[in-house]
Amino acid sequence: MSEQQQKRRRAAPVPEAPPVRIQQPRATATIGPAGPSNGATREHVISLTLELGSASSAEATATARRALGDCAALEGVDAHGDVRDVFGPRREAGGAVAVEATMRHSARPAALAVESMRAGLADAGYRVVVRERRECGESGCHTDCFAEWDRPDLVPSGWFTTAICGRHDYRRCRKCPSIYRMTSTNAVGQAPSLHCEVCGTVLIEWGGSKLWEAQRVVSPA
Repeated sequence: MSEQQQKRRRAAPVPEAPPVRIQQPRATATIGPAGPSNGATREHVISLTLELGSASSAEATATARRALGDCAALEGVDAHGDVRDVFGPRREAGGAVAVEATMRHSARPAALAVESMRAGLADAGYRVVVRERRECGESGCHTDCFAEWDRPDLVPSGWFTTAICGRHDYRRCRKCPSIYRMTSTNAVGQAPSLHCEVCGTVLIEWGGSKLWEAQRVVSPA
């Protein structure tokens, strides 16, 4: 390299290093039903998992208790629950990686109480995710899923309604509000089409390998 090239290289501006982004620890709150239904209400559990990040287990535990306490105060219930350390795949290698706290409510928590918990965790420096565990309302079905807490009217992917999963062969007419419970058997040859008994709209096209029957039902919840 010539002397002139070396001078130009020394004179060239040194590029700035990219900014260092510090990843915020995540707090995940899962709210879901627990135990049998008690008439119109059902007991719910809030499960709160806080990644430790730079905090100690004791500090994260205090934050979790405080957040659940804020939620309980607005609900008028006692903030009694369990707190435990969560360990990684190799427990002996690095100790706890998170803390998990749970609290039971006599019913589904109110939106204001959950928002108070979310705000408290955000103020403590956490990225907060609040989700709801939903159970299928059909008798004997144990299917559940996770949905966004603040979108209770959103039908989960693959479900028929917000409370009925997609395993029960319900079908809604495309033209009128009629809803049918579908059953099928293997067809001999090409199966005939099936129409809505109210408006005549085709429910099942002609020519399939299944012979379908449809029983009109009251709209499930």
